[in-house]
Amino acid sequence: MVKDSTLGYVFRDRYWTLNRTSGSSSVYITLSWDGYYRLLDSIATTCYWDGSKWANLGQGTYSSTDSTGTMRTSNAINNFSEFTFAYKSIGSISGLPFSCSNIQTQGQLQFALMPEHQYVKLQQT
Repeated sequence: MVKDSTLGYVFRDRYWTLNRTSGSSSVYITLSWDGYYRLLDSIATTCYWDGSKWANLGQGTYSSTDSTGTMRTSNAINNFSEFTFAYKSIGSISGLPFSCSNIQTQGQLQFALMPEHQYVKLQQT
């Protein structure tokens, strides 16, 4: 999947296809979700398919309860196609709630952020 370097995981299992029916002005897009798909607001963002890659549109206004939520793009856009949510790439996130101490290894430790219904389990061997 081709995407901006600022994007980590792109939610391809749910997206909206928007078409312009009139006008030519740039607009902000607001996407919503229900309780099954809650997002981690500190690392969530919006994105769209620009014809060659998933482009980051940023996180504008964000509103969430335990069961629903909305997120508006932080950038206005005048090209319409598929829009969805994404998590930012690890390299673009500061202050991740992750820490390790006293690790002695000869291999590599790798991890990735995933949707909340998936998980990564690290074990000491």
